[in-house]
Amino acid sequence: MCTIARSMMAQTYLELLRVWTMNTQKRWLFERVHSVGIRVPTDLNKSFLGAEKLKEAKAKEAVKDAPITAIAGEDSYFKTKDPDEKGTILKHMRGHKTSGPTDYHFENFEHIICFDEETKKVLEKMKKLAEASLQDKSPPENVTSHIHWLDCGSLKNDEDENMENLRKTAGKIKVAIKGFLKRNFQWEKPAIAIADGEWRTLQVLVPEETQKKLKNDGKWTITKEVSKKKGVQIRIGRDAGAQYLVSISGPKGKLEDAQKMLSI
Repeated sequence: MCTIARSMMAQTYLELLRVWTMNTQKRWLFERVHSVGIRVPTDLNKSFLGAEKLKEAKAKEAVKDAPITAIAGEDSYFKTKDPDEKGTILKHMRGHKTSGPTDYHFENFEHIICFDEETKKVLEKMKKLAEASLQDKSPPENVTSHIHWLDCGSLKNDEDENMENLRKTAGKIKVAIKGFLKRNFQWEKPAIAIADGEWRTLQVLVPEETQKKLKNDGKWTITKEVSKKKGVQIRIGRDAGAQYLVSISGPKGKLEDAQKMLSI
C-alpha cells in the first residue's frame, strides 16, 4: 500500500516474477497480490489522513498507464510469446480501478508492502483499528498481516508522469521487491528467461459466475480432472473487482487444451 502509482508498479512486477518463477522453477510464489492506494478514501483511512490528502485520489478510477509502462521496461524485458505472459499481465493491470485500504486487506493478506515511512506509520494505526473492528464480529476474526516498509524513495504525487522519474522509481522498487521475496519467500532468481523454462503459464480473467462453476461447491471437480488429464497446474485467485484470474501452468503444448476443457 502506498501511492497508486507505486502500488501498481509493485503488483505488476510481483506478477511478472511469479510467472517467471513458475515457468522456470515450477513454484507458485504466492496465491494473490492486490494494489491499493493509501490515499484513496475509505472508512478505514479517513481517521488518519487529512481531508487534503484524501482529495488526491478517488476510488474506482482508471489507473494511469505511465507507471505500468515504466515498470514493464522495453519489449525485450520479460519477452514472451505464445502464450504472451507479460502482455496478459500488463493488459489486466491496465484494466484495474483504483481502490483504498479496508479491513479486508489486514484480515486476508499475510504481507502488506509500503514504500515510505509515513505510510508505514499510517498502516500500523489502521491495522490496530482493523483489529478492533474484526474482534467485534461474531465470531471474532484475526488480523494476520505483517507490514513491510521497503524504502524506495518517493514520487511527488500520482500525477507525476515524467518517465525519467517513473523509471528511477521502478528500478528501486524492483531491487526492493526482489530483496523482500528472498527474505520472506526464500526466492532464488531463475537462471533462465521467463520463456525458456520447461513450463509456461496461460492466464485468463473470468467473471465470478465462471469461478463458481469451476469451484463446484468447493469440490473443484473440473479443475482437478483437467489438471490430471493434461499434466498442468490450475490456480484461481480473486483479481480486482468481481473478476478472478485463472492461471494454467504446464508444458506449452497442453495449455490451450486445458483452457478449452475449462471452457474459459
